[in-house]
Amino acid sequence: CDRFHTVSRIALDGYVRGRFVSSHKLFYLPNGMAIEQHPLAAAEKKKLREKLGLEEDFAFLSVGRLEPQKNHQGLLQAFAEVAERCSARLLIVGEGAQANELEAYCSKLGLSHRVRFFGKRHDVQELMCAVDALVISSAWEGLPIVLLEAGVAALPVVSTSVGDIPLVIENGRSALLVRPGDSDALAQAMREMHDLSPSERAQLGTNLRATVVEQFDMRKIVDRWERVYEDLLS
Repeated sequence: CDRFHTVSRIALDGYVRGRFVSSHKLFYLPNGMAIEQHPLAAAEKKKLREKLGLEEDFAFLSVGRLEPQKNHQGLLQAFAEVAERCSARLLIVGEGAQANELEAYCSKLGLSHRVRFFGKRHDVQELMCAVDALVISSAWEGLPIVLLEAGVAALPVVSTSVGDIPLVIENGRSALLVRPGDSDALAQAMREMHDLSPSERAQLGTNLRATVVEQFDMRKIVDRWERVYEDLLS
């Protein structure tokens, strides 16, 4: 091929070290996001929360395949600590090979009344507008699309510091980051998110959205792709 593309900066060195491609052919260009979404009105958000049975509880959302990479077991361990001290719920969206195993583990932890497994959903953006925070517990990543989707929705995020995430996110300003594989640290960050004031959480979401608009706006990404094609054609 003439050029080799990756959507993850952290993958660049790996491709070169693995001798998959010559470094002069390799380039990074991230996924783009449509930014047009507007937040739900307060009345609509309240109605959706009632439909989901969230009531006044703090709601965390997790979106991802139920596979070892996403480390849902560590997430459930962390949430067990959170649930001991906070009135909180966890909504898990996704399907995968670990579905039955994770539901059984959730029951073993005594969390079945606090955790809901939704399986595959097509209304993730609406869910993001109804909950209070997104949590990403991945053991490894490139740059997860769900993080960018949360930015579009101005939803505050707790995430493991994996892949490109720490290259995009400023810890404490646009999200709360923790080291991967540490359920205690994840629990502490989730409790910290719960304890922030609504205005402090809103500021995290606002800052994350500003980052996504600046770096991942689909219109900007399309412009950059056009320049790549024009350069090749010339």
